[in-house]
Amino acid sequence: MLRAATGAAVAQQALRWWMIGSGGIGVLLGILLCLGMAALLPRQAGAWMAATMIGGDPWSAGEALMQEGDATAFNRMVRLYQACPAASTTEFCDAAIAVKAAGSP
Repeated sequence: MLRAATGAAVAQQALRWWMIGSGGIGVLLGILLCLGMAALLPRQAGAWMAATMIGGDPWSAGEALMQEGDATAFNRMVRLYQACPAASTTEFCDAAIAVKAAGSP
């Protein structure tokens, strides 16, 4: 009787470890599958997947990725976008920002 109960407990513990290991492997394979699918799918689907993972629309996801990648360049781009009309050239906007920064207190 005691031997049967002990054997059942050991079998249950082994089963628990198998379930934990299988779950961990499943999570890792799921992550790898998502990354692989993003590389294999057309460009629009990859942008959609990135936006879904980050949360929001593709534009917001792109902003978040650019800001994370290079915050200084992202902030410069935002300043240029806010300071310059859409038809202006980048050089003109750079000069305008330099003049504005020199005159600011």
